[in-house]
Amino acid sequence: MQLGRSHHAKQGEKLAQSHLKTVARVSSVLPCTILWAALTHALLVWWHLPLVTLGLGGLAVGSKLLRLYRRSRRAKKAERILEELYNQLWDVSIRYLLSAEFAELAMHRTGKDDPTFIDMKTAFWLSDDPIGRDVICPRDGRAGCALVDWIPRNERREQSHFMSWTWKYSLRQVRSALEMLQHSRGTGTDPTGTGVSFFMCFFVNNQYRLIVEECANGSDNLEDVFEGHLKRIGRMVAILDTWDQPVYLSRVWTVYEQYVASTIGVQVQFVLPKNVADRLRHQIAYVPAGIEDIIESLCQVDSEQAKAWKLEDEIKVKLANIDTVGFKHVDMHVTDVMITWIGDVIEQTCTQWLVWRR
Repeated sequence: MQLGRSHHAKQGEKLAQSHLKTVARVSSVLPCTILWAALTHALLVWWHLPLVTLGLGGLAVGSKLLRLYRRSRRAKKAERILEELYNQLWDVSIRYLLSAEFAELAMHRTGKDDPTFIDMKTAFWLSDDPIGRDVICPRDGRAGCALVDWIPRNERREQSHFMSWTWKYSLRQVRSALEMLQHSRGTGTDPTGTGVSFFMCFFVNNQYRLIVEECANGSDNLEDVFEGHLKRIGRMVAILDTWDQPVYLSRVWTVYEQYVASTIGVQVQFVLPKNVADRLRHQIAYVPAGIEDIIESLCQVDSEQAKAWKLEDEIKVKLANIDTVGFKHVDMHVTDVMITWIGDVIEQTCTQWLVWRR
């Protein structure tokens, strides 16, 4: 009996010790299990935060890109509007060219009663106070603007005519020719002819860039710029200084302009200063062999010997002639234009003379 109780006691002790070990093992594992459960719960609760952060970052980047895109579109739209304004509105009006304001400006700057436009070039842009130096050019955003940007805003008009002329002309020559044009164009809706405006290189081209900074030539992008303007405007006024060996036919630019205008079908109206137009009519009506002398003079077109103010322009314009049709073809073409014009003048003069005789 005693041996049986001893055996049961030992087994009880073993069971107790085994239980204590189990409890100790569970106690040691329990904190880790609780910690892991807590971490797992935290991850389940906050797992979306990195994605939210990434999404917000992407949204911020996308928003910034959208703002830059819209800003770029606005800038391009503004540039397009400025270009349209330049192409469609910013030509000099005939009213300003004939105004006392412009005459006083030219005479005051040059110190001459009847300055040439070459005189004005020096006084306007090669003086200590060049015109437009402190005015921002609306086309490139830099200081130094074209004369058309500097004159009163109400004197900038929608383009109606391209002016073909030369800077060797004097102020009085140009004003007298434009007065003749104004008189000939008077209509019921525009009895004074003041609705005319000109693409006139002296005003429209940025002479501050060309003359003061010398950063470009008038012949740059010759075909695109000149021909583009001429085609878009569609009408040309050509001012001749005289019919007797005109300076107009000795300048490479004006000869080239006549050639291009005739080849692309642009309407050309020739005008003369009043005193020259009067002498021309007298030559036709009263001088023996007068018509023959006039035609002989106007046939003296020599584009190969024609000159330009800048040698670079002269070379480029002449090369354009050589590369296309050659000097002789240009000369013949321009001569035909001049003869056609003088034929119209002779017809008008004869008609007026017959009306007067009646």
